[in-house]
Amino acid sequence: PEYPADDVRYVASVEEQIENWKKVQLADVQKVYTDFLGGQHGELAIVGDFDPATARTWIESVTKGWKASQSYAHIPRSGDLAVTASREAINIPDKENATYLAGSVFALKDSDPDYVPLMIGNYVLGSSGLSSRLGDRIRQQEGLSYGVGSFLTASSEDPRTSFLMYAITNPDNMAKVETCMKEEVQRLIDDGITADELALAQKGYLERQTVDRSDDGELTRILCRTLELDRDMTFFRKQETAVANLTLADVSAALKKYISLDRIVVVAAGDFAE
Repeated sequence: PEYPADDVRYVASVEEQIENWKKVQLADVQKVYTDFLGGQHGELAIVGDFDPATARTWIESVTKGWKASQSYAHIPRSGDLAVTASREAINIPDKENATYLAGSVFALKDSDPDYVPLMIGNYVLGSSGLSSRLGDRIRQQEGLSYGVGSFLTASSEDPRTSFLMYAITNPDNMAKVETCMKEEVQRLIDDGITADELALAQKGYLERQTVDRSDDGELTRILCRTLELDRDMTFFRKQETAVANLTLADVSAALKKYISLDRIVVVAAGDFAE
């Protein structure tokens, strides 16, 4: 395990989670509320037609006297882990579909220079729907999966980025799906992406940011997060400029630096009975 069992960052097994839920008492919930929940530390973002003075008065009134006994502190979580390739099969009798999950973790923040080219490389691999390489190969060409893709999730506070690939398939097709996944990842590492793929990824990503910010709920979330991180909207402007200025060499270098089949853990779950 990455952390010991008594560490709040410990990831419990399913069996351990079930036992933990069974042990929870009302007093435990009350203690967590008293110790850790309060109005001393937090951020508020409001988007829409409102009066700032009225809003401030209201939020001060509802949080007055609401204080936690423990002060807030960020709990760091590093991605600098010794991950080695492995595979685990979980047999689930009578399950109609099988699930493929594969991933890795590495030391990288969303503000690091390598993040933007790596993010665009992942976008081409599996975050652009059926037009992605995984979607095109595994669903469109091979017809092996009902849903397939990849994600890159980077922390803003800590050097920790998670890379995840997934596919939903028939249990009988799991071996083929795994082969296709490996081939597409290795091809991406070896050959990088094409000029057309880069242009489409840049266009798709930048348009998505504009659409997201046109939604009040999403804009509120973004503003609240920037307050928490002591950032402002210029952070996103700089990041989008970096996306627009990316080169094929930038993307290729980032992929070779961070993605390797030697550091990817694979889990296959389904009814694999003979």
